[in-house]
Amino acid sequence: EMRTKAGEIVLRDEKEIVCVLCQGADEKTKVDETTKNVLFYAYGLPGIDNLYLKEGLTIAAEAMAEFGQGAIEQVDIF
Repeated sequence: EMRTKAGEIVLRDEKEIVCVLCQGADEKTKVDETTKNVLFYAYGLPGIDNLYLKEGLTIAAEAMAEFGQGAIEQVDIF
């Protein structure tokens, strides 16, 4: 079970925490040779243009698609 500190930003699904900002992925959510879907996320600080976030996420997705022989479905900034 993953423990967090008060105020930490987490990414979770309907069941549990899957990642904590600045701590990274939990062991059960790491990418390996059986991984089918990958979600990259970036946390933008005030003053950081969304264009830079999208560019960085696109580079990460392109590398994963190339080396993992997959395809990019979408890159969105919310």
